[in-house]
Amino acid sequence: MKTVDSDKKTRSKKFNGEYVIVEGIFNKNNGGHLGMFKGYIKNINRYELWNKY
Repeated sequence: MKTVDSDKKTRSKKFNGEYVIVEGIFNKNNGGHLGMFKGYIKNINRYELWNKY
């Protein structure tokens, strides 16, 4: 039986190295490990391949 998390992981692998559209809430207050990042996107409710052409 697939869980929601395993399904997301499987679907997201096809987006690796591609341009994508991501819709969610950006949180600027968490810079990640040693402040390397400007923030993160939480509560993602949409992600899909972006057809550039």
